Amino acid sequence: MRNTSNAFKNNPIGCLVLFGGLFVVVGIGLFIGLTLLPLTQWLGAQDWKETPCRIVSSEVKSHSDDDGTTYSVAIVYDYEFGGRQYTGSRYNFVTGSSSGKSGKQAIVNRYPPGSQQHCYVDPGNPDKVIL
Repeated sequence: MRNTSNAFKNNPIGCLVLFGGLFVVVGIGLFIGLTLLPLTQWLGAQDWKETPCRIVSSEVKSHSDDDGTTYSVAIVYDYEFGGRQYTGSRYNFVTGSSSGKSGKQAIVNRYPPGSQQHCYVDPGNPDKVIL
């Protein structure tokens, strides 16, 4: 009977394949989450209707944990569509936070509270909107 505790010691190729496979799986997950999903959402939004909106608030939010601090853009805006008032908060199709506060601050500076902007509304579901 073979001793399985030494299987990776005796088979370095198997260890490399397992280790490399882990990176491939993580890479595929990141590619789907950070590229494919936002791209498909963006393509699906091509027929959304441009609609005036008013910025209610805009700020950079910080998120701290044991790994450090990350930042995200937090913008709230009001808009009217089909005779009804709505509130939205989606800035783009990529969600989450990341390092780099100055880049997020530059975005927030472009959308000061009270300013008039243009949002894009899904005519089939007016609650779905993006700035």
